[in-house]
Amino acid sequence: LSNIIRNKRMLKAFYRLDDASTTLDELVERIRFSDEFAAFLRAVLSSSLGVGLDHVGVVSLRESFNKAGMRVERDIGEYALNDSLHGLLTGMFTDAIVLTEFNKQVTSIDYAEAPVVVTRDDERIQASHVIVTVSLAVLQAQKIDFQPALPVSKQQAIARLGMGQGARIFFRLNKPYWPAGIKEIIHSRLPLHLTIHSDAPVLISAFYISTDGRHIEEHELHTLCVETMAKVFGISAIDNIIDVHMENWSANPLIGGAYSYDPPDSVGARTELARSVSDRLFFAGEASVEGHYATVDGAILSGQRAAKEVIEVAG
Repeated sequence: LSNIIRNKRMLKAFYRLDDASTTLDELVERIRFSDEFAAFLRAVLSSSLGVGLDHVGVVSLRESFNKAGMRVERDIGEYALNDSLHGLLTGMFTDAIVLTEFNKQVTSIDYAEAPVVVTRDDERIQASHVIVTVSLAVLQAQKIDFQPALPVSKQQAIARLGMGQGARIFFRLNKPYWPAGIKEIIHSRLPLHLTIHSDAPVLISAFYISTDGRHIEEHELHTLCVETMAKVFGISAIDNIIDVHMENWSANPLIGGAYSYDPPDSVGARTELARSVSDRLFFAGEASVEGHYATVDGAILSGQRAAKEVIEVAG
């Protein structure tokens, strides 16, 4: 990914363009790459950004990176987790994990005065401060009733950002069907990435995003992955699939998508989303981070930032 972004013509156009309404797709079109490379570029960047390039604003994306002190040619695609997400979180937040409750849906937050009252599954909880970390899609769907209503500037920021739709599907096979050393396969025409995780157990996953923002149908994704594997590895591979597991974030009502993206004219929306309200309501999550959104490290950074804000307010 980083090598693609370092294309001199791409970088020059990315940093010089000043029309806030121009999309990344239009930028690619203007540079006049070959049809083959342009298709590959769209597939790779769409997968990374979580939506089709015609939904992403060049200026909005660039300004988000600038606010985070990031350079796309230096900071994108240069890192990877060396541990599982579960291992990372339990290792960093051992004490907090013990106190975490699961499968509890918050339906309302009354922050009109202290203490803040949080209602979940008909249970009312009082707290001095609340950090809201739900996904952007949950906020956009207004699944939490905030009392009083969130400030207009906050509502506008939530509406201006976009939420990409995506899913990951895991396949376990009876043996590896790929040459040694291969770790990733990128579809040249679709935002579909196959990642080879291990040869024992034989595990491969496919990450797919919906370029037009529509929810992903699981049977369609399964068929697409199987067809792609058949072309790449041969029919023998798909005939020897032992198990399949899908994480369709789009279909999960408590997530509602893969991760956020920057539509045209959304400059500053992430910063506004991150602002606290009444010194009692705080916001975190990948959508509230400039530059580092759509990443685990960005989500962690946002939580650390919100926690510091609470500590400062609480004295």
